[in-house]
Amino acid sequence: MLNYDNEIGTPQKPPKLLNVNDYSNWKARFEHYISYTDSSLWIPILEGYKHPTHIYLDEVMPKPISKLDEEEKKAYDREKKALGSITMSLTRELFHSFRGYDTSKDLWRALQKRFEGNSDIKKSKRDLLRKQYECFRFLENESLDDLISRFYHLQTELKAFELNYPDEELVEKFLDALPPKFEMYTTLIRENPKFYELTIDEAIGKIQAHNMNLKKKESSGRPQIQDPSMYHGTTSTSKTLGSGIALFTGNSTDDDHSNGCGGHVCYASGSGLGTNH
Repeated sequence: MLNYDNEIGTPQKPPKLLNVNDYSNWKARFEHYISYTDSSLWIPILEGYKHPTHIYLDEVMPKPISKLDEEEKKAYDREKKALGSITMSLTRELFHSFRGYDTSKDLWRALQKRFEGNSDIKKSKRDLLRKQYECFRFLENESLDDLISRFYHLQTELKAFELNYPDEELVEKFLDALPPKFEMYTTLIRENPKFYELTIDEAIGKIQAHNMNLKKKESSGRPQIQDPSMYHGTTSTSKTLGSGIALFTGNSTDDDHSNGCGGHVCYASGSGLGTNH
């Protein structure tokens, strides 16, 4: 949970930039965090903040906090909170690397310059990401969850470099990337009259549901193991059986009577298998 909170952030603290290679994902999470908690913090981050001044002993001096008027105090508090949010997002090592930036705008730009690079580097990265998108497909022995995770990560990177694709195209790309076992189902999806109204999240949800059904069918021919503790906690059955597990044997037949189970339930108890009628 701590790792999850660090990566995603909470209402009380922003997401952490844990890995410099994950900058694009962190940036998207941080922008969401700021927009969700206090969108006014974008004012100093993007437009900058300049502390008010006043004349003291014939010199222009920073205005003391106690002398700020109501609007100046609000602007000061926004800047302080914005700078604190960015600083809290950095690991200790990164914090020391970016010390010396006095405003949230300066620190934000320094991070962008370090991790996004100049225009030439951005263009090269955009081209590489575009090619990765074009050739995206399943990897051998890759699970569906891993494929989906890769696809979402790629989407995040594409958006970070302003490469935005419509849902219709993303759905086509994702369905084309699936392993052959999904071919019949993807054909059915495409033949649906409302196919072009699907969002990418809805299409992925359909594939996930279909994959669960496939797994159920694959396991339907295997002996079913009952474990009441999964849905009822401690029951009278579990007390009787101790740590035993109930094995379902199917309907009663003459053959069942001959093997001693009588179509009831046989229990695995202790280190050996016993019967209970």
